[in-house]
Parts: sequence; C-alpha cells; structure tokens
Amino acid sequence: MQSRLGAEPSSKRGANRNARRRRLLLSTATLFGALFGYGRNAYAACALVPGSTTDFVCSEATTEQQDIDVNAATVTTQSGFSVDTDDIVAVQITGNGALSFADYYGTSLEAANTALRIVSGDDISGGTDGSVTVTTNGALKADLDGIFARNYGSGPLSVTANGNVKGSTKSGNGIAASNSTNGPSLKVTTGADTTDEGGR
Repeated sequence: MQSRLGAEPSSKRGANRNARRRRLLLSTATLFGALFGYGRNAYAACALVPGSTTDFVCSEATTEQQDIDVNAATVTTQSGFSVDTDDIVAVQITGNGALSFADYYGTSLEAANTALRIVSGDDISGGTDGSVTVTTNGALKADLDGIFARNYGSGPLSVTANGNVKGSTKSGNGIAASNSTNGPSLKVTTGADTTDEGGR
C-alpha cells in the first residue's frame, strides 16, 4: 500500500526518530564529557605545564590520589595544593630517569598508606640517570610511610623535609629512603623544627 502524498512512510519516520535519539544521546554524552571529564582525570589536581611533556604543577586541594607515571617527571606545587584522601597514596610519582618533587608552600599530604611515594625504576638509555629528589615544607601523614622514596637507577637520592612527616611507629617510617647499589649517594635532611615520627 502506498502512503499518501506528502506523508512520510512509517518505517522512515521510525528511522528518523532513532537517528534523532542517537544524535541526542551523543550530544548529551559529549556535553557531559566536556563539563565533567571522564574517569580519574576529572579529579586531577596535578597537571602538565602547557608545552611540556615532563613538568607537572599541582595547584588545588583534592581528596583524590594523584598519580604521575612519566619518565623524568618534575613535579612542583603551588599555594593551595593539598591532598587528604582515603586512597592508598596521596601523591605517587613513578617512571625512569630523574624524578623530583618540590614543595615550598607547606603542602599537606595525608593518605591511608603513604603520603608521598616516588620511585625511579631505572636509568633512561641515552638520557638521564635514574635519581630521586624530594624537597617538602609541608606536613605529611599516613598509616605506613610519610615519605617513601626509592631509586633503582645509578644516580643519587636526596630527601629534604622541613615539615612534620609522620608514618607508623610500628611497621612504617616517617621517611623511608633507599638507593640502588649503583647510586652514588643517599641523603636525608630534616629541618631543625621538623618532627619525623616512625622509623627511617
């Protein structure tokens, strides 16, 4: 049976409705993604500096664990950054080559297991030696380690803490630092008014 002149066949009308519905769903999903982001990136307080592939700046208070897994990562803080989370780690920095974390603003980091975890896995072939450098003026607190710093490369490891660092007095450390046998040096420095609770 033919349709009346000017009337749209029912099958075509149904197809058009489905197409409009798909466009609406796509538009809604695109808008949601633009406004809120997807997954963990929506909560990222530590972001790449524009134009860089290795420099990160942490700039706002958050209750989400911050993970940076980039070779030769350099992480700095700005005033107002802090992490208070029930996650395992507050800030975790991993990768090969020279890794560093520098905080001069009294950043507070608190987590369930480790406040700051930074681990260099190896040297970068044809690049920099694996090394770890930490400077913090803030209060770091966790149920296991305040700071966990480890280097598996052939460069130095240095931790400078000018704020209070607290870990478990039973099974953890205020500052747990370890360099590889190929590393030339391991240095841990605390300020005059710094309290380092836990082992070291």
